[in-house]
Amino acid sequence: MFKCGFTIRVWNIIYNWLGIQSANPSWSNLQTVKQWWSSNEGRPGYSRKANNSLQMFICWEIWNERNARVFRSKASILREWPRRLRMRRRLVARARF
Repeated sequence: MFKCGFTIRVWNIIYNWLGIQSANPSWSNLQTVKQWWSSNEGRPGYSRKANNSLQMFICWEIWNERNARVFRSKASILREWPRRLRMRRRLVARARF
C-alpha cells in the first residue's frame, strides 16, 4: 500500500519539518490505512485532534498532487511542500466553514 516513493518522501519531509521522528521506520510493513493511522496516534506534545487534522490535510494535498500529475501533467517541487502546506493551512483556518 505505501509503496509510492513520492508519498513516502512527502511524509518524511513533513515529519522532519515538524521535528518528529517518523513513526513508520519501515513503510513497506504497513498494509492498511488503519494500521498507518493507528501508528501515528498518541504523539507526545500533539493533541489527537490536531494530529488527525494534520494527517487528513496532508492526505488531501497528496491526493491533489496526484491528480495534478495524472490529469494535468503538472508536478510541484517537493522541497516546497512545507511552505505550501503552511500557506494552505492558513487559508483553510481563515475559511472555517
